[in-house]
Amino acid sequence: MNADYNVVLFNALKVYYFRTKVAETESETPPEIQAALKNILTIIRRTFASNSNELHDRLQWPLFLAGIEMDDGFYSDWILSRISKNHARAALETVIQRQTYSGKSLKRLSMHQIRSLLYKGQEGDYLTLPGAGRDSLWDTLEEF
Repeated sequence: MNADYNVVLFNALKVYYFRTKVAETESETPPEIQAALKNILTIIRRTFASNSNELHDRLQWPLFLAGIEMDDGFYSDWILSRISKNHARAALETVIQRQTYSGKSLKRLSMHQIRSLLYKGQEGDYLTLPGAGRDSLWDTLEEF
């Protein structure tokens, strides 16, 4: 169970790093990021199917990151239904609506814009992303 979480976290960090590097560009999702998304979703689907609530809260951040990069409507809906915080779900819905696809390319929102959506009107109770003014990545993940 812990190894699964570490794999999900590692792949979520790949997606996060990719998204910080391609701010507001239109491009195809590279194969290594597609593979990371597949790994995230495979493990999270298995975890949610096991009815073990132990990791559900810890998987919210990776699930959110998969949602911002996902180009499959079925998975987008599935991810949205499993985001537990209302403001995070609303932010993800807004990201999905604002990002546009043309063929295989995605016009992405920047991580700055995504953070703004997450923090909008929230004080104290928000979904935290690494690099968003916290002391460290680990503090962020523990809080999440």
